[in-house]
Formats: sequence, structure tokens, C-alpha cells
Amino acid sequence: MEGEKFRIEKNESIEKIKPQGIIAGTPGIGKTTLIDNFSTSDISVLDLDSSPYRKDQTWPDNYLKKIEEEMRQNNLLLISSYPEIVKELTARGYEVTVVCADENLQDEYRKRYISRGNKPEMVERFIDASFASNKEQTDRFEGSNVVFLQTGQYLSDIIDLPE
Repeated sequence: MEGEKFRIEKNESIEKIKPQGIIAGTPGIGKTTLIDNFSTSDISVLDLDSSPYRKDQTWPDNYLKKIEEEMRQNNLLLISSYPEIVKELTARGYEVTVVCADENLQDEYRKRYISRGNKPEMVERFIDASFASNKEQTDRFEGSNVVFLQTGQYLSDIIDLPE
């Protein structure tokens, strides 16, 4: 459902995301954990961290080029949620689902960042970059499906993976 914007509320049954295409996610939603625990030969999945690409002077073109290369070989590609990347991919005809934490989960995500070993200055940088009101997040990623995780939820909770 292209361009649909929705929010998963607590206690609501979760409409799961199909494991295909591109999922852009903010830090701490569980992209790397999903890959580390992923075990099926039916679906090829890649977590394409943007860090090495951001250091290059050809950013964001180098990251966009790599995303397009990897989409030819993978059913599902997990990427960082930079609005300029998501908007460009959408303009190129890709359907992108953006997964963000609900606007009220800053404390939970701060704990997630600390527990995974991020330094305090990085934790605050992630919080500043990843959190805005749900409306602002939806506006940032206009044209994409935007999903808001609720308390205790991770990407693995909302993606429909084969058993």
C-alpha cells in the first residue's frame, strides 16, 4: 500500500511487514539483531550499515548505488533511515518502509543504546537524530510506509518471517 502511513498502537493486533524490499530503520530497532538471528534459506536479507559510506566524500550517492546493487541480490534490505536516502529511493521507484520508535520511547531507547555498548555522547546523538513527534517522522518520510514501534517491540516483532 504505497504511501500509507500507519501507527501500531499498544494492544492492537499487529499487521506484519512482508520480508521484501527496503526497510529503513532508526538505531536500536533491531536491524542487526534480526540479521544475527535470521535463519532461512528462502529469503536473502542484508543489513547495510551506512557508517562506512558516510565517511566518503561521495555520500549519499555511494550509499544509494550500493543499495541498488544489493537490491538485485537480496529479497530484503535493511538500511539506515536518513530522510534524503529514503526520499531518493522513493523517487527512483522503490517502496520503502520506515520503522521508527514511538515518540514516547526515548528512555527505553537510551537504555537499549547503553546496553549495546554505545558511548554516552553517541547515545545522545542517536536520541537527538532519531526522535521527533510521530507526525514529524511521518512528514520526514512522506511517500513511504511509516511504522512506529511501541514499548518493548523490535523489528522482529513486526516482520512476517517464515517459521
